[in-house]
Amino acid sequence: MSNPTLLYTIVDAFTSTPFSGNPAAVITLPPAYHSLSTESLLQIAAEFNLSETAFLIPQPSSPPGTLRYGLRWFTPTVEMPICGHATLASARVIFSTPEGQQVDRLEFDTLSGTLMAKKVPDGSGKIELDLPASTLKELRSADELAQVSEVVRAATGRSVNVREVRNAGFYLLVELDPSFDLEGAVLDTDQFRKLPFDAVILTSSRPTSFRPSARFISRVLAPLSGIAEDPVCGSAHCVLVPYWSQVLGIPPVTFEGQEFARLDTGNDPLRVENNFDLFVVILPVKALAGLFGPIYQHLWNAAVVGAKIAAMFLCGRKKIPVKSPAEPVQSAHFD
Repeated sequence: MSNPTLLYTIVDAFTSTPFSGNPAAVITLPPAYHSLSTESLLQIAAEFNLSETAFLIPQPSSPPGTLRYGLRWFTPTVEMPICGHATLASARVIFSTPEGQQVDRLEFDTLSGTLMAKKVPDGSGKIELDLPASTLKELRSADELAQVSEVVRAATGRSVNVREVRNAGFYLLVELDPSFDLEGAVLDTDQFRKLPFDAVILTSSRPTSFRPSARFISRVLAPLSGIAEDPVCGSAHCVLVPYWSQVLGIPPVTFEGQEFARLDTGNDPLRVENNFDLFVVILPVKALAGLFGPIYQHLWNAAVVGAKIAAMFLCGRKKIPVKSPAEPVQSAHFD
């Protein structure tokens, strides 16, 4: 008797370059697995060891032209309340199915409410996301501000002027003086464990040679969530966009931000729109499917005991099949 399996797809989000951007594993749970425990889902995410693994459960009722799914996100250590790049990856997978090709819009039921993804109607394959804008509170305590400055100093290895600090619940936003080279800095990410926030956003209005048109740059550190540094974080822009809209006096129109984890990730810039502080629209972005295959599990504890990858690497539009000794290549069509 063969072991029960779950099919997964690994998708590179926020990029048009293969093997770059921010990878996420996406798994659509069949009915027999809808009751998997949170512990089991976390074990699966830990096995992938990516910044996020997304789990989808199809929902029965949807408006016309729309598919609806339950969506949960996990790092290797915790469940996340929101995640932009794994939502984009999930939309990429769904829109590539026969059912998804028949609709233009997806709705996701999540811990952060209903999120939406829409096909861009120009045939480019790009996807637009609607994410909720965060509420920001100014950090005023002298002791707390001193702690943030000390952690930044320890992480950067130098004295850096902290201009503003905002509490956004899950995230702490820290604006650094533009004289500091945030783009090229080597950071000791473990230092951010000292701050009582799941993730810390470092941001600056410093111009960058990589993307001169960007109005701000950012880096996202989340060692308490099992992620030393996120390659590119869509949900961080739920914080960044309302903040920079206010600081720069930008009305609710489109502007660009660039996130850096390191200079060679191949991230595309995020074009974002602040819709009257109600939600953040991440405007048309790409995601590339990279790996497709089965996960083999023991039903009694749902611990992953192996992943015999039947893989298909995609280089642009050229498909290069890669066989494993144990499994034939499976057909997966992602243009």
